[in-house]
Amino acid sequence: MFSGLFIILLPLVVGYLLPLRHSSALKLINRMLSWIVYVILFFMGISLAFLDNLASNLLAILHYAAVSVVIILLCNIAALLWLESKMPWRSQHRQEKLPSRLAMALESLQLCGVVVLGFLLGLTRLPFLYVDLSPVPRRYPITQ
Repeated sequence: MFSGLFIILLPLVVGYLLPLRHSSALKLINRMLSWIVYVILFFMGISLAFLDNLASNLLAILHYAAVSVVIILLCNIAALLWLESKMPWRSQHRQEKLPSRLAMALESLQLCGVVVLGFLLGLTRLPFLYVDLSPVPRRYPITQ
């Protein structure tokens, strides 16, 4: 668990510490990060297809997701209210034109579509035809 957390947090911290001013490099990094998100969601869809009793676990997954969303939103709102009271935001920056709501909705649907595509590919098990997914036998018996 700690190694996975380390793999995620180390590049994040290093990325914040390195100053980068080139707009072309920033655009390339942004594009690469969005592709990484698509790859991660695709593999999450494949792993969903391999879950045992997925239909019975969907309600539990929905409960966990709903509780997580509510808690995260409440904590964010509380933190923003506290931050605004301690350090009010004052800026001379003018608001840029936001992308259309339709474009943002289509981007979200595209992310969901990648998960569904990975799930459907995982159900077919085509990429895993030549992979032995059976448990590996232990060399030594477990003694108690």
